[in-house]
Amino acid sequence: MEKVIIYASAAWAHNITARQQKILSSIQRKFLLNITGAYNTTPMATLRVIEGLMPLDIKAKMQSTLVRVGRLGRNCDYEDGSKINYQTGSAFCAITNEAVTKTWKAKLSSANTVFQAEVLDLKAAIEWANTANVEVNSWSDSESSLQALKSLYVKNKIIQEAQMTLLGNARIRIGWVKAHIGIKGNETADTLAKEATTDGTPANLPFPKSYLKNQTLQLSLSHWQAEWDNGDTGR
Repeated sequence: MEKVIIYASAAWAHNITARQQKILSSIQRKFLLNITGAYNTTPMATLRVIEGLMPLDIKAKMQSTLVRVGRLGRNCDYEDGSKINYQTGSAFCAITNEAVTKTWKAKLSSANTVFQAEVLDLKAAIEWANTANVEVNSWSDSESSLQALKSLYVKNKIIQEAQMTLLGNARIRIGWVKAHIGIKGNETADTLAKEATTDGTPANLPFPKSYLKNQTLQLSLSHWQAEWDNGDTGR
């Protein structure tokens, strides 16, 4: 139901009127009453909490914000993540009138993934753009991080914070750019990300579940091997 109602919200939902908000709330209320079986007098806020559903106007506005794709302009930033010799780096650069005006580099743990690096530099670039007080086109060559940014159900805290920043600033536009085709900003960000693997500012991110799962497996296997080596049965 939600997907149908907020379809093409990028075209109409960025500045929702009071009338549109009322209509969306009315539609959502009918469905919530049917789902919960609650009394008609039950407050709308209560129905939403019971089912864990966000107000439709807020969700539509978020969807509108997250799918904005801008064109190349005077003020752009480019992000990239890199992993070299088990070292992970994250970086972005800002370009105004073909000149690099801002660079940012962070070094992650060797256990962190390239995806985590891409997500971190995307958030850093969005936060910088939020303070620039001008229209900014933010470009990334990471399709996975951009898809995560568009998701309404993401659990990643870094992505959630980036989404909230975008939700409050319509002057930031997000877009995908193909990697390694000679675009100055993208190539500069790639170089910075590689440099960040050795000289970036240390950034502490949680280890990915895949790493923790592997470490737990290795410890379990070691414990099992120790039991076998020290045992005197089954020989």
